[in-house]
Order: sequence, then C-alpha cells, then structure tokens
Amino acid sequence: MLLAVADVIVPADAESAGAGEIEFVPAIERWVRASPEREQIYTAWWPIFERACRARVSFQAGQPEPEMLEHALEAWHREYTLSGASIPARFFEQLRRDTLRVYYASPEGWASVGYRGPAMLAEPAPGSGASVH
Repeated sequence: MLLAVADVIVPADAESAGAGEIEFVPAIERWVRASPEREQIYTAWWPIFERACRARVSFQAGQPEPEMLEHALEAWHREYTLSGASIPARFFEQLRRDTLRVYYASPEGWASVGYRGPAMLAEPAPGSGASVH
C-alpha cells in the first residue's frame, strides 16, 4: 500500500524514477523512526488511513487500482486544504510531505530535478585561505 501511495504522490515518467521505484520503504521507515513524534503519528494513523483507502479503493491481486487510489488521494488533499479535514486527509498530507522529502533527498530525486550534488570548484574560493597544492 505504501509503495502504491508513493507512486501516486511521485509518479515515474520517461525521465525519472517514481518514488516506488527507489528503495522507498526503507528510506521512509528511517525518516519516520528518526523522530519519536513522527513515529507516534504513523503508528496511530497508518492503520486508520489504510482502512480508509481499502474502503474507497478497489483492489486487484492484492494491489489498489492506481487510478482509483489517485482519485481518493486527490479527494483527501482537497479536503485537507478546506476546513474540517478528516483523519485520513490529515494523515495523507503528512505522508505526502514525508514522501516528497524522502524522494527528493535520494539520488534518484536529485536526478529528476537535474541536481548533480555540490559543485566542486577548480580553485579554492577567494578569501578561504585554502590552497590547491
């Protein structure tokens, strides 16, 4: 379910991998466990969110139908932006933000936006006191 949701949040295209194509589950698990508060939120809300997904989205061969899942997530996103968001909508926004953070912190996420990492200067920065030799 987590990979299916991640693929809706950051879908693959011809030029870049989607969130579900990277080592996403271990990466988001590390992210969630890094904060006791975040871990508590996921522990409490993930089962509620998953039940809500299963109630709104049909599953084939154990996997949610991507188009229906996308519609459910879009509805929760709209609901969240309006007042009175439900628990699934509030949790979806947390999961959406965390998915984006984890994905764009990965080498695949960097590549998808054309970031090649920190620039290596041929010469030391002026005034740094560093020398090439």
